[in-house]
Amino acid sequence: MSLKGVKPEPGVCASEEQQLPRAEPLVSESSVEEFAGVRTSTRFLPVTFENDEPTYRLSSNHQSFYALKQQCLAGRQLFEDPDFPATDASIAMPKLSGVRWRRATEISNAARFFVDGASRLDICQGALNDCWLLTAATNLTNHPWLFRRVLPVDNSFAPGQYAGIFHFHFWEFGQWVEVVIDDRLPTDATGRNLLFGRSANGDEFWSALLEKAYAKFYGTYGALDGGTAREAMQDLTGGLTEFYQPKKMAGREEQLWDILRGGSEMGSLFACNLKSDPTGENVATKDGLLRGHSYSITKVHTIPGLLGDSDTVRLLRIRNPWGNGVEWNGRWSDKSREWKSLDSAERKRIGLTLENDGEFWMELADFMKHFDRLEVCHLSPELHSVEESGSGGMEPPKRYRWELSALDGQWIRDTTAGGNVSFADTFPLNPQYTVHVQDGQTGSGVVIALMQKYRRADALPSLTIGFIVYRVTREDLRQKPVPKEFFQRHDHAIVGGSIFINAREVSCRLTLDAGLYLIIPSTFEPGEEGDYLLRIFTARGTTLRENDAILCFGTLDDRITERGQFFDTPRWALLANAFYHRADGGQQLDPTGLQDILWQQFFRRPDVSLRDEPAHKRARQTSPLRKFYSCVLQLCACFWFKRRSGKARRAGDRSVESANHQQEELERIVSLLVSRIADGQKTIGYEQFRTVARDVYQWETVFRLYDADGSGTLDRRELRHALRSSGFNVNNRILCRLLRLVDDRNRAQIELIDYVLCATECRHAIGNGWFGMRDVMHQEYE
Repeated sequence: MSLKGVKPEPGVCASEEQQLPRAEPLVSESSVEEFAGVRTSTRFLPVTFENDEPTYRLSSNHQSFYALKQQCLAGRQLFEDPDFPATDASIAMPKLSGVRWRRATEISNAARFFVDGASRLDICQGALNDCWLLTAATNLTNHPWLFRRVLPVDNSFAPGQYAGIFHFHFWEFGQWVEVVIDDRLPTDATGRNLLFGRSANGDEFWSALLEKAYAKFYGTYGALDGGTAREAMQDLTGGLTEFYQPKKMAGREEQLWDILRGGSEMGSLFACNLKSDPTGENVATKDGLLRGHSYSITKVHTIPGLLGDSDTVRLLRIRNPWGNGVEWNGRWSDKSREWKSLDSAERKRIGLTLENDGEFWMELADFMKHFDRLEVCHLSPELHSVEESGSGGMEPPKRYRWELSALDGQWIRDTTAGGNVSFADTFPLNPQYTVHVQDGQTGSGVVIALMQKYRRADALPSLTIGFIVYRVTREDLRQKPVPKEFFQRHDHAIVGGSIFINAREVSCRLTLDAGLYLIIPSTFEPGEEGDYLLRIFTARGTTLRENDAILCFGTLDDRITERGQFFDTPRWALLANAFYHRADGGQQLDPTGLQDILWQQFFRRPDVSLRDEPAHKRARQTSPLRKFYSCVLQLCACFWFKRRSGKARRAGDRSVESANHQQEELERIVSLLVSRIADGQKTIGYEQFRTVARDVYQWETVFRLYDADGSGTLDRRELRHALRSSGFNVNNRILCRLLRLVDDRNRAQIELIDYVLCATECRHAIGNGWFGMRDVMHQEYE
């Protein structure tokens, strides 16, 4: 089924339904959500769909197609994309030379986005090894309503509308985003022939522009050199992916046919391939099939009673994205005698075309004999629909009521990256999720999918990932997260799970009785870091929740409160003197002065020279009496405190990078401390300074308690315990975020300034502007 005749003619203004989509401002999230959220994409403009109408979340940080196009049309200029320039850096394929970038209108005087609509036969592969993408795009043309979501109908070369700018929509780990590009495309040295994907018609450019947008989506054209079709199908639909091995399904022909027929009826996308040749080249077999090459399955069809009343022939229509005559040459191929057994009416009903276009038919038994892998993408509940048979894609789709639950998370070393179940000591560190199958839903079908995020965009190899599902009771879940003892005693509670494989997504189907279940997603080896998305598809409502500690305020460790009364110590006298030394005439201290005090009194290391201090110290005229008083206080402090000896540090000044990081940390710490107590004011008074000093002193005391070897640093594994002693019960989501803050500063260990930043961020996230717990947090310190 193609899109021929479905699009508006070039040059015709858009109807009211095709005018500029709605735009909504970004909604500010709570501080907890901002702080606790895992990594999200900031590269592209988010877009949501309601009844297939896009709504864009406007942001000054993202390119907006409609705003940029309006600017170009008003200025009578063609768009040039600064984020994906027409240079070798955007190709990232060193072996290619002599590349010329030409606009589509320079390649063809009659350039059009579509020529007679879009068809599966339009797509032809070029010099880039991205057959996996083109296979997915071929499948997309069979779903007009979904095709229009990815390729908006307002892309045009028509006079008055063309500004050299185009846009596409891709699904990125739970949300749709808009990717904006210009129409400058890589060509050979002559400037007349496209290097990469192209249409069979030289005047049509939708497939080449889609490929360019996808290259920008992942950074470069070179990033598309090799992949799996299910990855691309997912990026174009947001669906759930699975794969099967037809050669290993001997004797299960009925099962495989049910997968193909049932998936086809529900709008699923299919691709298939043969194992790669040892040389890595697309070597053709004697049957005309290419090894290591991705094919799309564009139709399944049954011919009944061909050899007898009870006999049926099961056929698959398959397409090679090369779009040439490299095709299957066995039974039911273009030139096979089997077609002669069908009358013209049956050939017409099948839609048979016998041309050298890369498309061919194949019987199911031969498919199972030759193809090593079948890749399937089931449409998500939002899109899970199938067109009425015989409607030509023009009728409203049927809706299948699937339910989707999704949560994202992270594997962070020493925190949530515990490895697979064979690592008994660390496996319980992995994130945990509960699934509740309600009573009355015995035999509920569930598909669980685990997807790792950002690996291709970051040019990183895929991790080996998987998950295990346990049957649990409410008693098992009393302690959150479930402790190590459960996993040591309950091997028999495992009810299923995925294989562990280095794929972007792994999944499994389970039939679950009513009750509670625990899902443990993990990498294969401990300590491997990455982001992931966990999704569950069910035919009935099923609840997915994180099984983690409750994020809340706790109580101070008794060992901290036993350290004495802070305000009766010479340490406080030094801090008070510093306040009066830097406060203005109204006894108010600004953020810069507070940064100076915290740096000098808490964070400054012995090997740091004065010129490296993060904040500029302001010179003040002081009386001889005040100087004498300050010296006496400092002398008392020397006898009061026994400084711990630190590990030998590298001689010399801190690097510029380290200084900048510490300056940023100080500014953030002061910002959070002041915002909590200053009621919107930019300065703080004496009583407010007392509160700040008490907070930081308490956190320093906790830090020294856990710095058992006197190194001046904490091990990453101690952070959760230290925060608990400071009165913060944190969950994995917050803890991962805190450790990311440390990692962003290239620290192998946690220094005092890092810990104070973690404590202030943690309190800010938990409190979210609620100050009612202050007395609880600082009990026995007044």
